[in-house]
Amino acid sequence: MPYNYAPLSGKLFVTIKEYNTAFRLCELATNPDPRPMLAIMARFMEANSRVGGMVRAAHDAVASFPWNILPSDPNNSQAVATASAMKERFIASGVHHEFEVLIDGEFYGLTALKQSWNPNGLGGKATAEISIIPTTELFRQKNANGVYEVAIIQDDTGFKTVPIPKEKLSQYIISQFNPFKSTRPAFVGGLLRSAIPLTIIKNFNWQDWSQFVELFGQPFRTATYQEGTKEEDKEIARHALREFGKNAWALVSDNMKFQLLEAARNGNVTAYESLMKAVDAELAILINGEANTQQLPNQGGSRAALQTMKLISDDRMWWRLKRVEEIINEQHIAVDYRLNVSETDISLRPKFAFNIEEQQDRESNARIVTDLTASNYELDDAEVSQKTGFTVRSRRLPSSGPNLG
Repeated sequence: MPYNYAPLSGKLFVTIKEYNTAFRLCELATNPDPRPMLAIMARFMEANSRVGGMVRAAHDAVASFPWNILPSDPNNSQAVATASAMKERFIASGVHHEFEVLIDGEFYGLTALKQSWNPNGLGGKATAEISIIPTTELFRQKNANGVYEVAIIQDDTGFKTVPIPKEKLSQYIISQFNPFKSTRPAFVGGLLRSAIPLTIIKNFNWQDWSQFVELFGQPFRTATYQEGTKEEDKEIARHALREFGKNAWALVSDNMKFQLLEAARNGNVTAYESLMKAVDAELAILINGEANTQQLPNQGGSRAALQTMKLISDDRMWWRLKRVEEIINEQHIAVDYRLNVSETDISLRPKFAFNIEEQQDRESNARIVTDLTASNYELDDAEVSQKTGFTVRSRRLPSSGPNLG
């Protein structure tokens, strides 16, 4: 039966102690067991809505780009027909609905799609049927030759895996990412693993903060009694103190007196908020490569800092788009072509690509247009429109007409 990490049963996330246990099991030099760590990462998005939102934004950004299957030679009718037919099979397989699984390789370290090739698919051609393999069932391990290979974790009481044979890799689309590739090739997990300790700190800080806020507005209350007061009256007083926030009255003897001490409302009230803002900033840098606008001078008032953030964000998005393109071309397009067109001649093999228009700094371009125009250079209307984002039409001077004088 599927593995279940006991500390996650009945609660949202783990404690630091439970994470450390998973860390030790994952890092054992011999007979490591990554299942607890994989289970923690699988629960991560539920435990940290902020990171979940940033990952969702990465998914949506990639999904918003149009894509196409491009012919190897747009002037070759056979190449165009090959690309068109492959695009139909690509759509029929549903691969384009699972781009986020490939993006998630960056966050989880290892994600995969199973592509089962139906030889009698669309148009009688081999067409893939796609299914998602949970991240908790995937593991990278070193084989006898010292090469890391992807293996499927088996449903068993102990940790057992079955490597994917090289001859069956065509049945999978695998996305791998190791943030510490050069120093820790056996590292389990992607960017999210580094965010787990911060998320634990934030979650427990939320709990402490909520308890603090609940008590913060309430005055401290005391009850005093004279010697010889009955135990029955003492118990009534205890109950009244416990239920102070719910009840506005209590019936006691004259021997009992209550006092309310006003709560102090300065100092530590900002401590919890400051800690969580610091954690959020670290998580934003980890996931997006840059902090959010709260870290900028005067809440985002620095134009230079905002422009730098956009450049970093664009670079990260460009990298994700190119990475998805490479995975699709190497692990799906190449297989489809080999099964349906040719195993040897790749001259007609098409290419999957996102339609990524060149990013323009339109403010800079507008200044260039102004300078060129002032220097009496003639500019192409269409190019100026593309570079500045404005619809441009040449100004036509009215004709002077015939001279009738």
